[in-house]
Amino acid sequence: MKTNGLRIRWFNDACYEIHLPGGKGILVDPYIDESRYSTLSYSDVEKADYILISHTHFDHVLGLSRVSERFDSKIFAGEVSGIELASCCDIPGYRLFLTAPGDVIENEDFRLTCYRGKHTKLGDFDRPSRWPENIRKEGLVPETQRLNMLGSYEYMIYLLELPDHTRLLIWGGGATEEAIRQAALFRPHVTIAQLPRESTDDIARLYAAIGGQFIFPHHHDFFTEQGEEGMKVIRETVEKTAALAPQTAVVCPQKGKWYTVQTSVQLEDE
Repeated sequence: MKTNGLRIRWFNDACYEIHLPGGKGILVDPYIDESRYSTLSYSDVEKADYILISHTHFDHVLGLSRVSERFDSKIFAGEVSGIELASCCDIPGYRLFLTAPGDVIENEDFRLTCYRGKHTKLGDFDRPSRWPENIRKEGLVPETQRLNMLGSYEYMIYLLELPDHTRLLIWGGGATEEAIRQAALFRPHVTIAQLPRESTDDIARLYAAIGGQFIFPHHHDFFTEQGEEGMKVIRETVEKTAALAPQTAVVCPQKGKWYTVQTSVQLEDE
């Protein structure tokens, strides 16, 4: 397997931009300008031919309308929350592709297989009765309340197979025993995966189960803002993953910096 020109960069939170070897671009969970972690803006997005929405919590979708309008993007989102997403973000029907677990979508740039995920635990913050308070606390308009609530109950995991057979996994959710068993099924080469709030032992077990050559974490700015204690979580995750899965490197990217992924085997000249 050889990948030439797969480029990845992290914006903030769960937002990643991916440039495929064929030239098209994918944006994952657009939430940039509104984030307190942001160092870039939506104007810095270079390509978004496709947009993947993992779930509809506000910190994954608030930039959808702006960026999809600019690029006329094809948007993939879960079928339960997708209509509410379209309503809140004023998305025309031809752009939105509603997905369900088990769906396989073929196009010229990749083969997309959809799986059921589950959000990590958020405590009482996650209860429907708390969303009115959460909306006020986050400074959001009341119309987003149902959208956010649906984001707690529908979570999509996406596996993309590129024309060169590179397998790219977009993963989210907690490091539960169920998730660890599920993660072992995908066999990706490159993964974008949440850094959840479980123990570093459990996170490392999850990452080792995912495997592959490279894992790029998301939502790890939650930890970096905590200073040394948060950085310790990241370091331990990297070290423990390496101990369990030496072939898998956890890449902790700098915000806004491009990373080119190249994995190949070549016969040396004699």
